[in-house]
Amino acid sequence: MSAPQSIADVESLIKRLYTPGEQHVVIQQQLQDLQKSPDGWQLGDALLSSTDVNVRFFGALTFTVKLNGPFDDDTAVAVLERLKYWLKCLAQDTPLVVGKLMTALVTYFLRTPVTWQKPHQELTALLGGAQELADSQLIALLLFSSTLAEETNKMEYAHHAALHLRMEQEIIGATDLMTLGLERTKKNALQCFAAWTNYAQPRWSTKGALRSLQALTIPMMQCLYDMDDDIESEALTVFTDLLESYVTFFNQDQLDLIAQTIDNTSGSIGADSISSQQCQLVIAYGVATIETMVAKPQSFKAQVVLKQMVEVLQLPYAHDDEDLTLLCIEFWNAFVEYVVENADLEPTALTYVKDIIFQSITLLWRKIFIPPTLKFDEDFKTCRTDIADLISMVYMVLDAGLVHRLIELLALSLRNDDWQGVEAAVFFLNAIADNVLEYDRLDERLAPIFEPLFTKDFNNYVRRTIIDMIGEYGAFLMRNAEYIPHAVRYLFGSLDTPLANVAARSIYELCSTCRQKLTGDLDAFIAQYGTLTDTYVKEKVIGGIAAIIQALKPREQKIKPLLQLIQSVEGQGLSTLLCLAAIGKGSQEPADQTSVVDNFWQHEGKVVQDRIIGCFVLDGTGESIDAVCQIIRSGCTETSGPFVFQPSVTVGLLQQCTVETPQVESVLAVAALLIVQHSRSRSKRINVEAQAILDHVVRLMQALGHPSQDPSISSNCLDIISRLLKEYFAIVQSHEALPFLLNFAVQAIEAHDITPKRSALDMWARVLKHSNSEAIVLEAGPVLTQVLIRQVAGIGQRSDLDAVNEPLKALFSARPAEAKRFVEAALWSDAFPDVNGRIGDAEKRRFLAQLVALRGGPRVKEVVRDFYAACRGVVTSYS
Repeated sequence: MSAPQSIADVESLIKRLYTPGEQHVVIQQQLQDLQKSPDGWQLGDALLSSTDVNVRFFGALTFTVKLNGPFDDDTAVAVLERLKYWLKCLAQDTPLVVGKLMTALVTYFLRTPVTWQKPHQELTALLGGAQELADSQLIALLLFSSTLAEETNKMEYAHHAALHLRMEQEIIGATDLMTLGLERTKKNALQCFAAWTNYAQPRWSTKGALRSLQALTIPMMQCLYDMDDDIESEALTVFTDLLESYVTFFNQDQLDLIAQTIDNTSGSIGADSISSQQCQLVIAYGVATIETMVAKPQSFKAQVVLKQMVEVLQLPYAHDDEDLTLLCIEFWNAFVEYVVENADLEPTALTYVKDIIFQSITLLWRKIFIPPTLKFDEDFKTCRTDIADLISMVYMVLDAGLVHRLIELLALSLRNDDWQGVEAAVFFLNAIADNVLEYDRLDERLAPIFEPLFTKDFNNYVRRTIIDMIGEYGAFLMRNAEYIPHAVRYLFGSLDTPLANVAARSIYELCSTCRQKLTGDLDAFIAQYGTLTDTYVKEKVIGGIAAIIQALKPREQKIKPLLQLIQSVEGQGLSTLLCLAAIGKGSQEPADQTSVVDNFWQHEGKVVQDRIIGCFVLDGTGESIDAVCQIIRSGCTETSGPFVFQPSVTVGLLQQCTVETPQVESVLAVAALLIVQHSRSRSKRINVEAQAILDHVVRLMQALGHPSQDPSISSNCLDIISRLLKEYFAIVQSHEALPFLLNFAVQAIEAHDITPKRSALDMWARVLKHSNSEAIVLEAGPVLTQVLIRQVAGIGQRSDLDAVNEPLKALFSARPAEAKRFVEAALWSDAFPDVNGRIGDAEKRRFLAQLVALRGGPRVKEVVRDFYAACRGVVTSYS
């Protein structure tokens, strides 16, 4: 594409830029080159005289581009004259052109080497004076003022202090324009007011310039009453933002006037007609004056807001007005939170506030009613969740009073067969279950509601919430065992409904919590299990039954029912393994139960373990291997139990694996867990099994050849070696493949994959910290150090530096003399990366000296970070 030779050619090029199908990237680059050229000033000037609006826009843009580059005093004077000329000519042009012209004038003010004094007054006079301005000219000047405030606001005060001082002088001209704008173009005046208050906020807290702006507050506030919806909307946005971010801008009289405005508006339109924007203003005002709301709840300001917020809660179903409801909940959250955090309120005020909150319970309860049509969307679910969170906070204020009220509402709804009321009350009780169940003092109040809930016939929405309640109130049922049979029947009855999965989860939770109370019903549970067909339901229910079996005493009584469960799931492939994993989880001892350490399950109970292990039939799929690993893991947290297998079980599973085995990572993770278990101070050492695990891990690593071949397997193999180092260091150190292991771990550090890199760095840190690592350090130290130094010299990622620091610190801490020698060799090695050519001998010597002086101390992190930044060219020097 040939370069343009004339202004006409440039105009043609600009028009093509706005034509579909043209080579826009090439055209844009040509035009940018022209704009930045020495003739750019003349080009912009010529283009502004075009009859095409896009060309004129481009002309104004060209001035802005040039103004962002260097120019001298003489040019500055000439450019301002041309810009003023074009403003006078084009002040009534399209908003597109005028807006870009104003941007150019603002850029001039910010960038000119020649101070431009009082631009507001000068531009106003240029267009004929304030009283002679056409509306379009006034809009243009307000746009200039808004843009000036917005762009100056982006400039740091410390670097542009003189410019910000000049802005204090400009506020007079700006407020004059805003005052005039309130008479003729209110929306633009409001936008200008918002821009200047936003600019003033961090800078003018005590300056006289702020008073000129504050004097406009009340006139601007009149726009809140405007009959024009656009103007009212703009005013609501401006004052809401001010209340949320800059409430100190208002004096007390102005805040009182806003309260009066809210009262007048709400009184004239009613809560059912309030818009989201109006509601936002009320909430912003309420939150901004929350201290008064709570400390003086009977004051006019508080009553205005509280009345409005209560009226919003009184509106019908939340699914019809989610926006308003969610906004309203924001206020009540702030209100209740302030009460919670300020418990030392004056008693009269606290009593009044509690009454207000208490009255809101019924409104909130009705607000979450599921609609009669049973149709609602995700927004309604969100609304219910937010209100439930609010109710949880209300409990912190009202305590038992909230529970009493919810039980009253529930009882009333049960009497009236009001399923919506029942569901909403139970939903709220579920939200505060953790608080209510902390002590048993409320059990007497809760008791009467349970049996009716389990015996009445409700739709699935209510049934779902009641099922959730059974799970939430397990501790209550544990203390009041007479209700457990009702709950159990209710849950099993729900397994034939669309709520089967939810019911199955609650069965598991109930059995887990109340296991000791359910041992007498064990046979019935096992019989019921035999009727189930759904896989997920079977897993959950069998896990619950296993929890009941765990509670049987003496332990001999557990053998028969466990064998019954295992027999009921045998021979079903993957389903067998998943059910066994569920039995394993259910068989875990409760956290508050004292463990018994003995060999019962390896002797009397061995028949159970043999039966479980006999089910470990792998079909070659990742799912079956994962399931077996879940079964083994279920016993890893226990000291004794049917799922606490001999270490040989894990070793045998690992030895069946190759690098091609699906989910071999899961098996490696279980092997690592076994090593950790048997590295604890009071645990039995398993040297034979540890040797077997290491041998097989070495075979897997040799099969891979390089960490990048399979980063996940490599990472897990390195993790196992790391775990072995604590108590089985001699086994690792004496292994015939030790050189290969160490080299593999070095290669992992230089690999691009993050998981093996982090695992290798952790392994090396553990090796270097070990008291018997001298031989390894002498053999592998130089190569390892070279790789570490390459990482901190810019080859590695910044996010890896903390991990790289650990072996480096360990090396200097444990072997300072060797560390100095190794690092020195690495810094002056040919392998040292020349990332940006700025790191010379002086910088290297300084880095080495700092590492030596710190001897592996905490500040190594800072030194490494600074050296890395210098190597990457992020900082100009390393000093």
